[in-house]
Amino acid sequence: MQQEMNYSYDSIPEELKELRQWLCFEVKAVPGKEKLEKIPWHYSGKFKASSTNPSTWCSFDEAVIAAQKRINGINAIGFAFSENDPYTGIDLDNVLEGNNLNGMANEIIDIADSYTEYSTSGTGVHIIIKGSLPDYIKNTGKRNDKYGIEIYSSGRMFVFTGDVLANEGSIYERSDQLGEIIEKYFSKEQLADYSGINYNEIPSGTNTEDDSDTWKRMLLDKKVVESKGVTHGELIHRAIKGELTHNNDHSETDMYLIGQLAYFCKCDSEKIDRMYRNGPEGIGNALMRDKWDERRGATTYGERTIVIAIANEMPKLKALEKKEFEMISPNGTKVMLKIPEGYISKKGCLYKVSEKMLKDGSIERNETFICRQTPVITRTFTNIEYQQLYHELTWSDNGRDYKVVVPAGDLAIRKEMLKLSYQSLAVTENNVKHLIQYFDTFIMVNHLEREHLVERLGYIKGELVHPLNANNITILPADAGEKQLLNAFDLSGTIEDWISGVLNPMKKHSRALLMLLASFTSVILKDLKLQPFIVDLSGPTSRGKTTVLRACASVWGTEYLVSEWNITKVSAKRKASFLNSFPLILDDSRKADSRQLQSFVYNFSGGRSRGRGSITGSQMESTWNNILLSTGEASLNEYAVSAGGVAARILSITGIPFENEEFSFFNNIYEAFDGNYGVVGMEFLKQWQESKNTLISEFAEYNSLFQKASQGNEVISRIARYYAAIVFTAKLLNVFFDCEIDLKVLFLLFEELNKENKSLDKPLQLLELILQELDADRGAIYRNNSIGTKTIKAFYKAGTLYFAPNI
Repeated sequence: MQQEMNYSYDSIPEELKELRQWLCFEVKAVPGKEKLEKIPWHYSGKFKASSTNPSTWCSFDEAVIAAQKRINGINAIGFAFSENDPYTGIDLDNVLEGNNLNGMANEIIDIADSYTEYSTSGTGVHIIIKGSLPDYIKNTGKRNDKYGIEIYSSGRMFVFTGDVLANEGSIYERSDQLGEIIEKYFSKEQLADYSGINYNEIPSGTNTEDDSDTWKRMLLDKKVVESKGVTHGELIHRAIKGELTHNNDHSETDMYLIGQLAYFCKCDSEKIDRMYRNGPEGIGNALMRDKWDERRGATTYGERTIVIAIANEMPKLKALEKKEFEMISPNGTKVMLKIPEGYISKKGCLYKVSEKMLKDGSIERNETFICRQTPVITRTFTNIEYQQLYHELTWSDNGRDYKVVVPAGDLAIRKEMLKLSYQSLAVTENNVKHLIQYFDTFIMVNHLEREHLVERLGYIKGELVHPLNANNITILPADAGEKQLLNAFDLSGTIEDWISGVLNPMKKHSRALLMLLASFTSVILKDLKLQPFIVDLSGPTSRGKTTVLRACASVWGTEYLVSEWNITKVSAKRKASFLNSFPLILDDSRKADSRQLQSFVYNFSGGRSRGRGSITGSQMESTWNNILLSTGEASLNEYAVSAGGVAARILSITGIPFENEEFSFFNNIYEAFDGNYGVVGMEFLKQWQESKNTLISEFAEYNSLFQKASQGNEVISRIARYYAAIVFTAKLLNVFFDCEIDLKVLFLLFEELNKENKSLDKPLQLLELILQELDADRGAIYRNNSIGTKTIKAFYKAGTLYFAPNI
């Protein structure tokens, strides 16, 4: 609803009318809102006006004519305050109490004593003065909603009514009075904000230098004040003796002294206030008066003076010395880190600061270069698996930010500190001692909240740590190899696309399917109380074994989860320990050292590395509880034929994983797991954690079925338990994702694999080897009283073959 505006603009000051800074308004009431809506328009009514675009402004007469003609709803005129004019507007809102102005409005009108008119609402007033905002105030507009005050010098516009309340047609210079109004009706927090600083960032109680030492430095300051022809030290001494050194004005002299205190106290507001009140011991401060604590509006005189002085000094201090670094904590909050006293950061470099008193009593400040970077400790961690402290170091070098997590003890050991030079930290034989001392002091003054850290994945202290869902736990890989595995955990695509593109094509290939299911099974071994074991797929080369491993990797991440067997036994153990609950995937066992394979298989299935001694006792042993998924042309059992226990640790799958498939099959499946990985594993873990308490009891039923199928064979019985876990996993996938995996196919495969795997019957396997050897060397068989020159390995008599002890 349009507001009826019938104002006479004759009383508006002529000096404003002469400016081309006018515009038009459509003022209207909005249902449900108390305040009138004011829409700025160009006087033509064709487009809206802007307070910052002079091309949308017009002359006073053009604005008045448009308002009188009601062009496009225009019914009022307004004035735009510009940086190029001397005017400032004061807007007092809702100051009418009954038919009278409230006390605050009357006081401000009296102080300003310039052109004043009622606003369009009739409940507020506008005051126009000549004058600029105080120098310490940045930007243009300030408002205090508590008192309903707004003050603008540019970038804003007022609707004019011409309904004069005071000083008709006259605008006066009122800069000092404007400062008085701001200081009286705006809080110290607002004053700080208007001065370009955050009040909460003003130091308080941080400067520990004794006040007497600070006064000594101030009074001995030899820097000359050119306008006065004396040193700052002399001028400070005169001021505290009561001399009004600046324009014979008490307040200006106060501001000078507080400004000097702000500099020497490094903007510590508490110290500034205390030193001003007390003065130097034995001298005092004659400037101190009751006015210091006199409250005027929201602040005292002392509070305002200190805030203004600090606002002038803090930018200089920050430009000279960077004493704080901002960081964002894991929970999203801002944390300020302090550079310890005695150190400064200048242009990114770290300096040590020392001061000494010279013979003439002055203080000499020395800055000693330490490092071309300023390293800071940004986070602190405790390893949740065993109590060890770590620190995250951060520094910048050539425009690049670096972060590294190191054991806390490394920052106190010269040898370990020097190793950081390989990661671009400028630590050398010359500065390492100083950096160790700096870090120790840094830790003392910055009380960082300790976060949780682990050095590996999987189950740690009852919680399963997944790289992409670590619940505020930082994962610190021990070395580059582990970091590569960590980075391989990633997410892409959807569960539905992974099932349709990877799982479904593999359902009809039971050998490949069994390997794929085992990739899921690895993370539930601990819950099923099973030891680590190996699933080994062997068969002819270039027939899809690597494709199977790529599919297994896609459950948790990218192809970089697949490693090759051409690694050392130590490296394999470290990878197994880092993955912990997630599958270790190794391709092409023929690349491995055959001499180490047997012992590695034994060690892997034990889930613990070999114990080693140290200078003070024994080293911590690595542990793991996962599945090793392996491929090769020959079964791992063949590398350990003489060791019967190995067979019970390997679920051996022989044959071609993908029978009768064309190129298009492999092309499609590669496209599927190249674009869809990690998501199904994440969701599987989530579903398992939520429902394992109700589902885990079903594993016993599957185990019982396969134990019966083992028919008392000890080796098959142990493998049956592992196989049952994989089939149980298939059941879980059916429950979680409705995969429709046919479990009968897996039962049939169990029987088939047991028949094919001769290593499951070790005596039979050894007998076949002996017979093969004798068949190749029949001259070593004694029969029919024949005596040969060869060593006798067997005797044949009456249809029976007898083996010699030396065979």
